[in-house]
Amino acid sequence: MNCLDRFGDEMKQLIDKYKAVVNSVFELVRQTWIMLEEDIYFAGLLYSNCEKYRYGGGFVGICGDRLFEVVNISYREERSDYPLHNALVNNYYSKLPAISYAKMSLLERDKTMIGIRTFYPMRGGENVYVVTPRESLDDIAKKFHIPSPGLRINLESMYVAIELSIDKYRFAIIHNGYKAYLEGKYPQGFENSPAACAITDAVVRITTNALNLYEDITNKGMKFASIFLLY
Repeated sequence: MNCLDRFGDEMKQLIDKYKAVVNSVFELVRQTWIMLEEDIYFAGLLYSNCEKYRYGGGFVGICGDRLFEVVNISYREERSDYPLHNALVNNYYSKLPAISYAKMSLLERDKTMIGIRTFYPMRGGENVYVVTPRESLDDIAKKFHIPSPGLRINLESMYVAIELSIDKYRFAIIHNGYKAYLEGKYPQGFENSPAACAITDAVVRITTNALNLYEDITNKGMKFASIFLLY
């Protein structure tokens, strides 16, 4: 198995793991009808060790060198049919400090934003992201004397693109949720070259780092919601 095929298999496993976590959130919300999906994320963030802030109508957690963002919502609004949401807003969200756009820009610098989930409820869009360091990818680029690859990851869309520029070649490693392949003109034998192996391994680590944070916050939120339902 060459490095590209291995990358395809490893990313598919990560995407499958992500889908299992998302489905567990969806099922809890669907079965109870008294909470919103963002309530689970907010409750999980509350019970995490992350620093918590209001940001642009949503909320963000600074979790060491990673960020957990739920944006493009109006979380502060009370909703008559969702008692857990209203309790979280009144008792916790309204008391959080706000973080500025300028500070968020500084925190996001030199990191990769990974799309975790995008919702399209009737009230508007909701985006969930994990922003995680990409230093390992930049270090690999320096080692092989190539420009640092562009990287786009959206687990909800099951899409990964690693954009590369090597010598006269401009191409990308694409993962479509099921397999990985090369797109564009690329150096002969690149799919099993030391550079390809190092780059794809780094992207797997970056994605794993983001997914671990998402899963941890989600699990904490679901535990909180389950306790709430008992009372």
